[in-house]
Amino acid sequence: MAEVEATVTRCSVVDNLYRDSVALMQLSSKISLMEGVAQASAVVASETNLDLLRNSGLLDDSCEAGPSDVLIAVEGSGEDAVAAALAR
Repeated sequence: MAEVEATVTRCSVVDNLYRDSVALMQLSSKISLMEGVAQASAVVASETNLDLLRNSGLLDDSCEAGPSDVLIAVEGSGEDAVAAALAR
């Protein structure tokens, strides 16, 4: 029987970076298409966006970001897939 990797969710924060929402949506889309990625989101870390990520299961309290940061959250099938997505 093949070993099944557990679903993993991780985030990365880029401090003091502004990107417009269209660019972040395009990045989210590209990351979501990567092998092993179930869902991904790149957002400005406003309270509203952080609440949306929490509600979608993409963010927990281990990731700290403020409104001047960009946050990238990824859920995927295993550490390797998620790490590759965040590295991109």
